[in-house]
Amino acid sequence: MRSLKVLSVVLLSGLLLLSCEKKLAEEAYFKAANDAYADGKFEQASKNFQKLLEYYPDSTNAAEASFNLALIYDNDLNKAAEADKIFDGYVKKYPDADFQGKLYKAAKDFYANGKFKKALKVFQRLIEYFPQGKNAAEASFMLGFINANDLKNLDEAKKQYQLFIKNYPKSDLVDDARFELQNLGKDINELPIFKNISAEEASKK
Repeated sequence: MRSLKVLSVVLLSGLLLLSCEKKLAEEAYFKAANDAYADGKFEQASKNFQKLLEYYPDSTNAAEASFNLALIYDNDLNKAAEADKIFDGYVKKYPDADFQGKLYKAAKDFYANGKFKKALKVFQRLIEYFPQGKNAAEASFMLGFINANDLKNLDEAKKQYQLFIKNYPKSDLVDDARFELQNLGKDINELPIFKNISAEEASKK
């Protein structure tokens, strides 16, 4: 009986602590979330973004917090369904936010930082939501390029390059895609164009 009373006291204390949790300023949640994300603490980052959206749904950081939360769900916490919900309603909820531009920038940033699988996911999202958008052709090309040159997944690269050529035949990158297809898996130094360049440089020395 006594153990039940002790347990009840502990549970009650925990509930009181939760109910008395101090509400932070909007910028504090935003900074805490971004800091946690930078440290690879994705659960903590998601919780702070959620708190910001719960307490400050109309704040200036709400659109950014919502987008970043979806990225974390999609790329780090394996919660694609939750990411879908946010992405699907993003344009309606934040009509002034450049959703396409945000996806494009996020994908490019991931790629620049060597996070190739995350870049692939975001480029794929961009194509999903903006198949005829201004960055769609480049995003489609990058699905082939990353698989071919960074992940060495040649079968997937071939598939993506072929889809790119089919879906964006007028893109300036079509010739590059065809070149990549012809030379999948080859060492760059083995290609004739680079052999010629190397020979010219050697003759100048």
